[in-house]
Amino acid sequence: MTYEKLRKFIIYMRWMQEKDLDVLTIISSPKGFGKSSFIIQCARMYNSIFGLSCKGCNQEWIYTGKAINPKGKGIFAIKDNLYEPCPKCKGTQVGKPKKFNFDLYLAYDNIEVREKVFDLPPYSPILADEGVRFMMGEDWMTSESKQMKKLFAQMRTKHMLVFANIPRFRWVDSKYRNDMTTFWVRIMFRSFAMVLQPDLGEAKDPWHLKDLEKLMGNYQYFTSEEQLTRIADKLVRKHPCCFDYFKFPKVPNEIYKEYLIARNKKAFERRDETQQIDQKQLAKIVTYNLMQNWEQILGAVKSSKKKSPTLKILEQFAFVDPNSQEPVVTHMTISNWNKEIKKLVKV
Repeated sequence: MTYEKLRKFIIYMRWMQEKDLDVLTIISSPKGFGKSSFIIQCARMYNSIFGLSCKGCNQEWIYTGKAINPKGKGIFAIKDNLYEPCPKCKGTQVGKPKKFNFDLYLAYDNIEVREKVFDLPPYSPILADEGVRFMMGEDWMTSESKQMKKLFAQMRTKHMLVFANIPRFRWVDSKYRNDMTTFWVRIMFRSFAMVLQPDLGEAKDPWHLKDLEKLMGNYQYFTSEEQLTRIADKLVRKHPCCFDYFKFPKVPNEIYKEYLIARNKKAFERRDETQQIDQKQLAKIVTYNLMQNWEQILGAVKSSKKKSPTLKILEQFAFVDPNSQEPVVTHMTISNWNKEIKKLVKV
């Protein structure tokens, strides 16, 4: 159980990319166990091994050639001297990135996940730390979720490496969970990851979740590391999908600060976008969308569990830019507005 296992995991994922296989990794755990730390460390290691940087124009990208040489029995060697000219300026003065670029690879929300998939060059990592709402099972009928499924299904051609965090694996829509997820990483406790791969046979549940539930049993915050290690050993021996577990290093404080700065910056940018919309212009947008999208709204309402216009339906059909088809405000903002008006209405 050394950090070398994390490196082997990264190299294995790169090999899968080069074999034209999807590499979508879902990370789940109770709150505070280190989901963000795990994807940061994975992305940093991936970038340190395969990342390149142009000394002429400062362009950063991931090496796009064949980098992995299989040696048999699950052993992979990395090609010596990974090098290629800069894709932007064609310069030949190319070295390694000095540090991981969170602004480039971190996706804050659904919109940015989509932008990253379209805009980033092949083999790029995407850290969907806050951007996994489209994967939630409760959103499976939304137009946004349907569009994202189509996008992810086509993503293989770009060999992207996607990490997505979610509190519970069962919350993930079955299409993503059973058909698109390559790895599921269950953080057992801080800095301790269990890695699972799906059963590619004809099992109804490719993750054998009922067997996992029985073998894992229950544990609490005060369960000892020794006891959890025994549980992990048992899972690797007896569960068909659990193939390894390992510890991963803590993110250095200065790196975690950079991550928080990038994440908060993106959050404020999204918030500022909504604040810059003139109220009169917003009213015009909503009026137009209600007139043009009424049949879609009715269809979405009929398909919803409550048979009523939910906040997410309003976000996707009423409060959406008619040109870009991107939400102009989030469903949380709509909820807050509704609560404010509710207080003013006299019953």
